[in-house]
Amino acid sequence: LSDREREKKVGKILKLFKDMFIDMAYYSTRGKLPDYDDFLEEVIGKEYLEEAYSKGKGVIGLSAHLGGFFTITHSLSLIGFPNCATIMREADDPKIEEKFNTLRSRIGIKGIPQSEARSSGVELIKFLKQNGILIILADQKFDDGVRVKYMGRYKWAAKGPALLSMRLGSPVVPMYNIRCENGKYKLIIKPPIELVNTGNPEKDIQINTQRFTDELESMIRKYPDQWYAFNPWWQYTEEQLAEIEAEEAKETIETQIGDIIVEELSEEDLEEGLEINPL
Repeated sequence: LSDREREKKVGKILKLFKDMFIDMAYYSTRGKLPDYDDFLEEVIGKEYLEEAYSKGKGVIGLSAHLGGFFTITHSLSLIGFPNCATIMREADDPKIEEKFNTLRSRIGIKGIPQSEARSSGVELIKFLKQNGILIILADQKFDDGVRVKYMGRYKWAAKGPALLSMRLGSPVVPMYNIRCENGKYKLIIKPPIELVNTGNPEKDIQINTQRFTDELESMIRKYPDQWYAFNPWWQYTEEQLAEIEAEEAKETIETQIGDIIVEELSEEDLEEGLEINPL
């Protein structure tokens, strides 16, 4: 893209983000969100959610900071799924977070604080076991978790969606609330993502999390001017990742060599504090 094209897309993203908050402020004065005809332009793939929900194991709604992500629970309620909630990241400023909470509560937007979700997964498990639809905005920046490839670069992704689905059997259903030109929303629900189960939990989490990331990438590529990526998402180039992995491999080898030498030392050697540099 040229610089001019980039500026136009950024301008559109900022306008959409601003409009979303203006709408929420307006709805809060009315004390409720609009009804179906005034809010939803189109619903695609409702049958996928109906089938997943019928299993009775809860549903993990895989989504992103795309379009009207704030009000996706309202869209779901309008089509007959009121038992839903979004894991929401708290604002850094407590005063701003308090205003957000007031705004959300006035118009009935259901959310679970991210800090609560991270500190203990008990509430999330309980919610899913009650056959709730748990919306996870999986495009956030993390400092640990699972390394995944996204648009040619690498980042950390949360392992929570894969862990919850693998342990509870909750289907992972991609869903997005895309804003239309007329200000209404198009609720897009896609088929559940088939999980890999090789019997190796660590490997399965890696593969499944990459599958989730691939799904998000495909949708973000389709609606790039509705993706609110205000925080740095990419963390490593392929070259940087190779350097990190080489350093980790070296540390692993050093640890293994040290363990072997310690095993071969006699108790007398250890008691005397024999110093050995194996490298």
